[in-house]
Amino acid sequence: MALSGLVYGFSHYFITFLIAEVLYGLGETFISGAGEAWTVDEMLAGAVGEVLAGVLMGVIAVAFGIRWTFLISAGLIFLLFLGYRGLFDQTQTQLVEGS
Repeated sequence: MALSGLVYGFSHYFITFLIAEVLYGLGETFISGAGEAWTVDEMLAGAVGEVLAGVLMGVIAVAFGIRWTFLISAGLIFLLFLGYRGLFDQTQTQLVEGS
């Protein structure tokens, strides 16, 4: 999904927006239900965070243009991916070492 955000951010033509939509659709398809289950557990904090993020992205879109909201979202998704990978690798190392 981060890749689709980058394609959105650098798009100037309809065909590139179409490609971004296809990439976004594929990304949504491969997401498991783990995120939704975690969100239900953290509903109160998640709802406030989503509202604040929506307002912030709206302000950025008005002030700097809609392109920046896609680029910022893509960057944040990439950072979350890197954090998840680090956490997953750390957990796997602990399991192998028996800690």
